[in-house]
Amino acid sequence: MKPTILISIMVLALLLACPPGALAEEAANAAATEGLQNSQKHTMTDAVQLSADQKAVVEEFGPPESFKLIITKDYLNEVGKVVRIEIWNYYSLKTRISFVDGNYETDAEIEDVPDWTLLPIIYRPEQFANEMSLEEIKKRIIGDKPYEKLDISDEILPGAQLNLIGFEQIMLGFEHGKLIYAETIPLFPKENETNDEGAK
Repeated sequence: MKPTILISIMVLALLLACPPGALAEEAANAAATEGLQNSQKHTMTDAVQLSADQKAVVEEFGPPESFKLIITKDYLNEVGKVVRIEIWNYYSLKTRISFVDGNYETDAEIEDVPDWTLLPIIYRPEQFANEMSLEEIKKRIIGDKPYEKLDISDEILPGAQLNLIGFEQIMLGFEHGKLIYAETIPLFPKENETNDEGAK
């Protein structure tokens, strides 16, 4: 549900629940302001819109349990054209679905995992607009969460001059200060329990 629709529903519910007058109006305004602040904190005004293909997948299976995003200007000999490649993983369905510029490209079976109960992914691919800067991402999506610079594997994007940065559950790659790579990292409860026991 879109944030603006959610805010409208909240305001309408408060108006119906409260008697008419200044108190109801004040409560509605407060709720609308709080909802708007929360939506601005967690979403972007210029977030990427899901395509019809992607919306159909989300309606059927929900948002991806993890995803990889590659923004490239060299794809299928179309040099110079910015192309957005998204790979969505559904571990519970053992399925990986790929999109190019929002259009369904292919799907494939992925390996089963011992326990596919995932901790919720806190990011969505549509939050990350093409070639965003790190400052934009921190301001609009990630906030003040700590991060660290990571060593780059040439397997990620061969030949790219990446600055790879790791946040909680996500890695971001930047070239010349612009986002060209993002990959979320799924967490499994059993993995966390093992780590917690090892730390004791």
